[in-house]
Amino acid sequence: MTWRRLVVAGVLVVALGSVAIFGATTLLDPAPGADTYYLFVDPASPDETPSDDEMVRYANLSPGQQRVFDRARTTNESAAIPSEVDEQVWIDSQYVRYQNRTYRAAVAAP
Repeated sequence: MTWRRLVVAGVLVVALGSVAIFGATTLLDPAPGADTYYLFVDPASPDETPSDDEMVRYANLSPGQQRVFDRARTTNESAAIPSEVDEQVWIDSQYVRYQNRTYRAAVAAP
């Protein structure tokens, strides 16, 4: 009987762990859908001098916006913007100032 309980407990732990990992992955990086916006980030060229109205500082982004920006910047690919993250900041300000560098940010709509 003890051996059976151990097997059942092991199966339950693996099943619950799989559900937890799958659920966390889905929440952190949702599958793109019809209403998903995407952020593209490229380093600005040295001759681009955006005005203060065109630029937002990284520190002024919300934690969710920072995660999306970091993902787009470090992967050199577009990053899906989760529905709970406001994309308007990159529409209003087309540049982000991060660690003494300026990046051009563009939002693509579905």
